[in-house]
Amino acid sequence: MTSNKFELIVMMAERLVVQTLVDSLVLYTAEGQLAIFAKHAPLMATLEPGVLQYRRDGITRKLAVSGGFLEVLDNQARVFAFTAESQKK
Repeated sequence: MTSNKFELIVMMAERLVVQTLVDSLVLYTAEGQLAIFAKHAPLMATLEPGVLQYRRDGITRKLAVSGGFLEVLDNQARVFAFTAESQKK
């Protein structure tokens, strides 16, 4: 059985924000909105300020990011964000 999940790591210079397995990731790059799924092709992109959404086990979570960089490689998405804040409850 193949896994439909991949590892998401969101970090800022001073701290790790998120590290978890996810089903999907949607964010905004300089080229437009981008969706990432398991086994995505290698990719590097510049992030635009906006909302980063990731889905895990049927639940969508959101982070506000102020820009940064995205690297997708070896079934892992690494987001290097200038700032990243989770939704307050």
